[in-house]
Amino acid sequence: MNIFWGNLVFRFNLQSVLEHRKSLEKNFQKELAVLKRVLLQERRKIRNLQRGKQSFLRELRERQKKSLSASEILLYVRFIEHLSSEIDKQKRKIFEVEKKCNQRREDLIEATKKRKILEVLKERGFEAYRYQMMKREQDFLNEVGIYRFHSHRRFSTRHEESIQERDE
Repeated sequence: MNIFWGNLVFRFNLQSVLEHRKSLEKNFQKELAVLKRVLLQERRKIRNLQRGKQSFLRELRERQKKSLSASEILLYVRFIEHLSSEIDKQKRKIFEVEKKCNQRREDLIEATKKRKILEVLKERGFEAYRYQMMKREQDFLNEVGIYRFHSHRRFSTRHEESIQERDE
């Protein structure tokens, strides 16, 4: 971004680096958002699996109170074991997604720090630029004032000389 002061322009030498860092930060934000959504979905899946397992355990207990054959019990037990296995897989999946989430969060924090450092450098550079422009402006105004003072003095000296010549 260029900032104009009269006909002079402030240019931040690291502007392209700053834009790149902003872009990285934005990408990390998007990736983190996607990972958070995936994590929510995976947590929903495990809750559904756990509810299903609990439901089948209750159903097995209820049916055992009545008469149930050994083959029916075996079917329930195998399905409950299958659900337990799926729950374990889901826990590992959640762990991996959480790990990716944490890594992306750290990447985002680091990218934000780097961007902010460049923004501080840019702000300092602009302040130095602004100070120089104000100093130039003040120097110019001082020059104009000195010129006007000397011009007025010359005019008034000439004016006094012409008055004295007339009077003589």
